Amino acid sequence: MRDDFGCLFGLVAVVIIVLGVVVPPAVNLFTVDYITARVVSTQVEKGETLIVLEHDGRREVFQNTDFLFLGKLNSSDVLAGLQSLPPDQYCRMKVCGVRIRIFSVYRNIIRYEEIG
Repeated sequence: MRDDFGCLFGLVAVVIIVLGVVVPPAVNLFTVDYITARVVSTQVEKGETLIVLEHDGRREVFQNTDFLFLGKLNSSDVLAGLQSLPPDQYCRMKVCGVRIRIFSVYRNIIRYEEIG
């Protein structure tokens, strides 16, 4: 009985790990959206860039990483451009993905263009 529980626990752990590795990239590839937003803050820590945007009256955290499947290989340029914007500047942004809290997955900013 005890060995069965350990085996079941191990199987569940493997499934969760596999889902955490496979599902987020697949979801990011097929979920693309366009938003109008302004940058509230940026944070670069341990090789990960998180950007807080305000859109539709709420704040949301996004990531800014290279994404080969959509041809985005300029995350450093995107970050530099977003950091240089005035605080009240709104942009039209192409983003992909969904927020998956359990795996700390954020939507990714693909590109932006300033409005006005």
